[in-house]
Amino acid sequence: MDPLQPENDHLPSPPLISDRVLINGVVTPLTLTAEGELQWTTESGRGKSTTEKEILSFAVEGNKVRVKTLVERTGSSICCGGSGGDYARNDFVFEPLYDESRKLWCDKLRQRLHSLGRPKRLLVFVNPFGGNKTARKIFVEEVKPLFDDADVQLDVQETKYQLHAKEMVGSMDVSKYDGIVCVSGDGVLVEVVNGLLEREDWRTALKLPIGMVPAGSGNGMIKSLLDPVGMSCSAASATVSIIRGHRRSLDVATISQGTTKFFSVLMLAWGLVADIDIESEKFRWMGSARFDVYGLQRIVCLRQYNGRILFVPAPGFESCGQPASDHVDKESSVSDKTPGYQGPDTNLEDLEWREIKGPFVSPENDHLPSPPLISDRVLINGVVTPLTLTAEGELQWTTESGRGKSTTEKEILSFVVEGNKVRVKTLVESTGSSSICCGGSGGDYARNDFVFEPLYDESRKLWCDKLRQRLHSLGRPKRLLVFVNPFGGKKTARKIFVEEVKPLFDDADVQLDVQETKYQLHAKEMVRSMDVSKYDGIVCVSGDGVLVEVVNGLLEREDWRTALKLPIGMVPAGSGNGMIKSLLDPVGMSCSAASATVSIIRGHRRSLDVATISQGTTKFFSVLMLAWGLVADIDIESEKFRWMGSARFDVYGLQRIICLRQYNGRILFVPAPGSESCGQPASDNVEKESSVSDKTPGYQGPDTNLEDLEWREIKGPFVSVWLHNVPWGAENTLAAPNAKFSDGFLDLIVMKDCPKLALLSLMTKLSDGTHVQSPYVSYLKETVAVRKASKRIFGLDLAKCN
Repeated sequence: MDPLQPENDHLPSPPLISDRVLINGVVTPLTLTAEGELQWTTESGRGKSTTEKEILSFAVEGNKVRVKTLVERTGSSICCGGSGGDYARNDFVFEPLYDESRKLWCDKLRQRLHSLGRPKRLLVFVNPFGGNKTARKIFVEEVKPLFDDADVQLDVQETKYQLHAKEMVGSMDVSKYDGIVCVSGDGVLVEVVNGLLEREDWRTALKLPIGMVPAGSGNGMIKSLLDPVGMSCSAASATVSIIRGHRRSLDVATISQGTTKFFSVLMLAWGLVADIDIESEKFRWMGSARFDVYGLQRIVCLRQYNGRILFVPAPGFESCGQPASDHVDKESSVSDKTPGYQGPDTNLEDLEWREIKGPFVSPENDHLPSPPLISDRVLINGVVTPLTLTAEGELQWTTESGRGKSTTEKEILSFVVEGNKVRVKTLVESTGSSSICCGGSGGDYARNDFVFEPLYDESRKLWCDKLRQRLHSLGRPKRLLVFVNPFGGKKTARKIFVEEVKPLFDDADVQLDVQETKYQLHAKEMVRSMDVSKYDGIVCVSGDGVLVEVVNGLLEREDWRTALKLPIGMVPAGSGNGMIKSLLDPVGMSCSAASATVSIIRGHRRSLDVATISQGTTKFFSVLMLAWGLVADIDIESEKFRWMGSARFDVYGLQRIICLRQYNGRILFVPAPGSESCGQPASDNVEKESSVSDKTPGYQGPDTNLEDLEWREIKGPFVSVWLHNVPWGAENTLAAPNAKFSDGFLDLIVMKDCPKLALLSLMTKLSDGTHVQSPYVSYLKETVAVRKASKRIFGLDLAKCN
C-alpha cells in the first residue's frame, strides 16, 4: 500500500444521499448515512433518526416526505405497554428542493429499509379465547396500527377452536408470507410449530419466522424473547420487534409417547405445576391470576407424585441424580411414509442415563442449579456460538476446539467494549516463561483475554449489564490508597509498583491514589488524618514496617472503629515480607507482587488480631511479631546491610551466632488453653498498667485487669524470645508454624541457652518450622505476656483485640 494512502477501514462509508432540503421552511443539510441514520442540523440543534430502530416507513405528501418514526417514551403513547414498552410517533417531515431530489430520496430510503430484511406480508392468528379474552382488542388497538404504519400487509385469522391454527398452517401456502404472528398465549405458538413440523415440506416451512404478541395467560415465550434485550413484555414491544425483523433461533423438543409424537418449544411439567396449569382452565377469565389463585388452593390440598425422572445430563450437570437403575426402552419405530419431521435420529439405549427418584411435589429448585444470569448466541472468532454467564459467575462456551470457561471470581479482571465486540480481560496462572507479572512458582500470571461479539446492540448492552452486576457483587475495591516505600529492602518498591502492580490494577479498573513515603512514620502520619470514606482500602507496596505504621495510624484516630474496617493489602517489596507470606502461603499462592495484587483485586480478606504493647505510658500496636534477644539484634543491627534484601538476616545472623550474647531475665505470660503446664507459677505479681486519660484519642487497648490473671513464668538466660501473631516472620522464616489468623492468641517461641553448633543447626531449620522440635526451644500459645530483664523492666503488656 502507498504509505500516503489513507486506510479506508478507518474512514466512514460515504452517505447514501446528502442534500439540502427544507425543514420547517428553512434550508437545511440532510444526510442518510451508509449505516441508515438520517442526520440534520437546525438552529435548535442536531437531530437524527435511525432506519434500524426508529423509522417505520415513509410517505410522500405533495412536495414533502413524511418519515414515520416511532420512539420509546415514558408518557402516554399510541400503544399500550409496560415500563419501557410504550412508543409514540415522532414523525420527521422534510421537503426536497427539486422533484428529482424527492424521487432520489424515496429510492434511497426504500432501498435502505428493504435491506433490513423486514417482513412485508404476515399471516396473523388472533386467539379471542385466550387469557382475559382481550386478544382481539389488543390486535385492533395496539398491533394493527403499528403494522399499518410500517406498510406491512396482514392476513388475519381468528382461531375458532383448539388446534385450529395447527390445521391451517398444515395446509397453507408458506411462500405467500414472510412470517406468522400469534396474538395469543403460548398455546397457539405450540399449535403453529406442530403444524409446520407435520408438513411434508417441513424443512422449508420451518424457515418461516414465527412472532409472538402477548395476549394470553402465561406469555412465557415472548417474555423470554424480550426480557434479555431489555424490552418490556407488551404488545407494543413485541410488534416493534417483529417489524424490525429481529430473529432468534429456538430449540424444539420431540416428545414421544408410544407411537404418538408432538413437539414442544416452551416447557413440560408434571406434578403440582402441571395440575395448576391444566386444572385452572376453569378460571381462564382471570388471566394470569388464575395460576396464583388455583395454585394456592392446590398447595392447601397438596398431592404427591410417585415415580422417577430419567435424564441425560448436559455438561456441568453430570453429578446430579444417580446412575439409572435400568435401561431406557427403545423408541417405537415410525414408518418411512409418515409425513413430517420425526424427531432426532438418536439411539436412546446408548446414552448415559441418570435418575432422580420420587415422590415429587414439583422439581426441587434447591437441588437444581440456579438459572444463568444470561445465555445467548454470540460470535466467537466469527462463528455463532452459545455463550452463558452462570449464576455462579462462570462464562461458559463450546467451540469446535472444545469447551471453554472463565470465572469472574478468579480470572476475570474487567471488560471493555471495542466497537461491536466485548473484550473480557482475563488473567490466568501461567507456567511458561512469559507473563505480564513477575512472581515465583504458581505466582506468574498471563493475560488471556476472551473476546465475543453479541449479535444485536440490545444483547451487547445486556451482556455488559450482567457482567458489570456480577463483578460488582464480588465486593472488589474500586479506589485504593497506595503507599510505596522506595527505601525498603533492595529499594525496588517503585520499580515493582510501576512494572508489576499498577498494570494489574489498571486492567481491573481500580483507581489508585499513590503516595511515596519520605521518612519513617510518614505513612502513619498520613493515615491518621486521611479521609477514609474516599477509599475501599489501603495497599502497602513495602515490607512489614509500613503495614505496622498504617495500623498504628488508624488506631490512633478518634474514629478508629470506622477506620479499622478499611481493608489493608500488602505487596511484598521489603526485606522480610512476613505478613504477605503468611497470607498467601496457606492458599497455595506464591509470595510475589503479582499474587498479592491479584488477591487484592479479587477482594480477598482475612481478619487479623492486633497486639497492644504497653511500655510505661507509651502504647503502640503490633500485627506481625515482637522479638527480644538474638532475633531482635539481627533485625535491628543488620539495618546497615539493608541493600542485601532478605539475605542481610542470614549474613548478620551468622556473625551474631559466632559472637553470641546471653539475655538474662524472665518471661511472664498467661497461657492459652492447652499450654497451662508450660513454665511455672509466677513468683510475683504483674504491676498494674499506667492509667490513660479518657481524653486520649484512639484505641487504648483491651480493658484487662492484669493483676487478676493467672500468670506463669519462664526464667532465663535466653538466646532469643519471639512473640508471633502470624506464622511467617519473613519469606524464608516459618517462625511460628502453628500460629493462626484471628485466634485471639500469640505464639511464644523461647530459645534457651544452647551450644553454638546446635544453635546454628537450629537456625537453619527456621525455613520449614522444624526448629520448634528442638529441645532448646519452648513453643506455646498465650494471651498476655510481660518481659522482665535482670537490670531493667521493659514491661511489655501484650493483649489481643480484633
